Amino acid sequence: MKKFVTKTLIILSCCVLLSEEKKIGLVLSGGGIKGFGHLGTLQMIDSLNIPIDFVVGSSIGAISAALYATGHSPPEIDIIGSQTNWKEIFGQSRSRDELLYFRKKDHSKFNLTFFLRGFRPTTPISLSNGQYSYEHLLDLFSEYTHISNFDNLLIPFRCNATDIISGEEYIFNKGSLAKSLRVSTSIPTIFSPIEYEDKLLVDGGLINNIPTNLAESLGANYIISSDVTSDDKSKDEIVDIFNIVYKIMDLYGSKNKKINSRKSDILVKPKINDLNVVSYNVDDINKMKLEGKKAAYENLNYFLKLQKKENLLINISAIPQNKFKLDSLILSNDLKDDSIIHNLFNLKSEIYKSKITDNILKIRSLKRYHNVYSKYKKNNFNDTYDMYLFGEKNQPIILNEINVIGNNKISNNKILSMFSLKKNEELDIIKLNEEIKTAYETELFEYINYDLFNEGTYTLNINVKEAEDKKLKLGVLWDNYYKLIGKIKIDIFNKPLKNLRFQNELLFSGLKRNQLSIYYLINNNSKSNLIPFIEFTNQIKNIGLYNFFNENTIQNIEHNYKSFSYGVIYPIYKYGSFEISSTKFNSKYKFEINRNDNNFKNNNISLYKFEFDLDQIDDLLHPKNGYRLNLNFKKSHDNFFTSNESLMPVSNGFQIFNLNFENYKSINFNHTFRIFNIIRKSSQLIPTYLTTFYGGTDWALGYKEFNLTANDLNLIGMEYQYHFKSSVTYRFVINKLVKINNHNNGPLNYGISIKIRSFLGPINFTYAKGHKIPYNKNSKEIRLFYFNFGVTL
Repeated sequence: MKKFVTKTLIILSCCVLLSEEKKIGLVLSGGGIKGFGHLGTLQMIDSLNIPIDFVVGSSIGAISAALYATGHSPPEIDIIGSQTNWKEIFGQSRSRDELLYFRKKDHSKFNLTFFLRGFRPTTPISLSNGQYSYEHLLDLFSEYTHISNFDNLLIPFRCNATDIISGEEYIFNKGSLAKSLRVSTSIPTIFSPIEYEDKLLVDGGLINNIPTNLAESLGANYIISSDVTSDDKSKDEIVDIFNIVYKIMDLYGSKNKKINSRKSDILVKPKINDLNVVSYNVDDINKMKLEGKKAAYENLNYFLKLQKKENLLINISAIPQNKFKLDSLILSNDLKDDSIIHNLFNLKSEIYKSKITDNILKIRSLKRYHNVYSKYKKNNFNDTYDMYLFGEKNQPIILNEINVIGNNKISNNKILSMFSLKKNEELDIIKLNEEIKTAYETELFEYINYDLFNEGTYTLNINVKEAEDKKLKLGVLWDNYYKLIGKIKIDIFNKPLKNLRFQNELLFSGLKRNQLSIYYLINNNSKSNLIPFIEFTNQIKNIGLYNFFNENTIQNIEHNYKSFSYGVIYPIYKYGSFEISSTKFNSKYKFEINRNDNNFKNNNISLYKFEFDLDQIDDLLHPKNGYRLNLNFKKSHDNFFTSNESLMPVSNGFQIFNLNFENYKSINFNHTFRIFNIIRKSSQLIPTYLTTFYGGTDWALGYKEFNLTANDLNLIGMEYQYHFKSSVTYRFVINKLVKINNHNNGPLNYGISIKIRSFLGPINFTYAKGHKIPYNKNSKEIRLFYFNFGVTL
């Protein structure tokens, strides 16, 4: 009897186990850019319509997991990853055209920046503070700001982090999705840690890079894992700091990794051991995606066992054709009255899958809906498909309370003045995200983020970590004319008085200059505001003066210049600035040979300056897109005399007008075109150094430096750049001298240049053909060679 009961219980238990419904958990590991390797697993799951009940990720896998949990299809995730500016995220270097006045002014001009504590430079704890990564995640997930419980996403989601104080794992199951992902991806030494409650959190992959235990805790009884981490590397394969960082992370979390890998029912392991975790090279990314696909197909038999063939509604990845007809569009209740959505899809005509993916991304970009996803049903009688589009409308957020957390030196009111937040009014999330970016660009914060809590009413907490108020910037360059130049700049905020900003820049060696600038920042954060300033300059440099009477000779003149300026700057948000100022300067000259011309006599002169600078170039060292228009007008207060007694002084003083224009446009990433124009006009009676024009390879290829010094100059040109991979650029430049003084229709010059990226800045080798007499196209051709490297002057 006992044996019969025992056998019966065993049989019943087996039946229960066999009939237990599978709860499938998807786990995505960390691995930096290698996260592209997860796409193969995601595509396999979607193409077979395998239902996922829980999604878990660590580090970069957390971002892919969050995208999948919010309804993004694998093709959408692929596009988002491919369009991400990884250089900006890893390098903490935003495109220059997006920067505000002070950051833009210093962009590309220094190699290193240190914070100063007292007078002691402090080394940064990471390559990037992660702010740009956070801002990118805000853009991706802003429509989920109001969702504080990750169980309320389309698929329940979890990610992890590591508390480096206690050494324990921290699990994110609620709160700000963007902030949670920023913390989970805080690769040590690459991104700075985040202070969270009483913890200091870094990358979740440090302690648990394949967090299958989180999927189990959610209720998963069947686990699919994608592991894009590297296997053990030999000493010869550890070739850079990133290899070392990830090797240390693997060692620290190796025990958990081995245990959790064994819990995986399907383990997809792409063979991308040889690729770098921060390599955003297009060829490397394509290889990651290909290897991810291969690894998923190696597990095809296991995936097929999970396939839900009886599903009437399928994913877009399950449609075998690349192009098909949509017979009807069925929208969920929250979407059906949106005319923009209706206009995106043309029914009864063929449409590419890629076009559908683009259209869904456009719907997401409206930021009106969350949990957006699509399904498809095949109509067998005519081989068309019905498209079902689902989504939930975002409800208005009315703020009841606004707090600032983490500030010590900057007042709450000053920080809140950077935002257009009001209690008891609807919160504009898109505007808040933009204001977060603008506030960070004031350089007052090491990072700034926010949390939104809903406990019956909404509370917004703005979290800040204030930046050090002193910076030291260092730069070095080699100029073809001035040779080696060193640069040191000290930048001090709110010292000795609030709202003051002191900047002192020292140039030494080939060119000597010390410039002290003092700004009064009426409003740190405003997109457009007046900035009064005063400036003291002391400069010693050589001017190469072209001798029109002794053809093709340059006379070196040492020019000692001291000036005092005051005025006001009006920054026009990120687009440029307008400046009105007055300058009083003293000039002294030292010649290699004697000159009696009063144009070179020592003098004290005062002048007004009006400058309009419209600047949208994306990068000064490696420009690819954007334009710059600089208009500069100077007029003296004083009369000016020359040695020519027949010339009377100009009663209203002298004046100078300069125009510099350039426009870059890139096509297919590898090809960049540029056009440029220089116009300079000035009175005849004017101190000669004010008419000097340095030129250089960017503006006057085919001419020696200072060859084009003149009172009347007009030069036009165009340039083609070919970018070979990401390290070398070939430049082809032609320019035409339209006019110089009384000479019209000057020569057409041309040249080629090779620009190689380096940690010190680009290295430029340039060859050009010019003319012995710069303004005479019929004079003998000459060959010129230029060499430059480093940051911009």
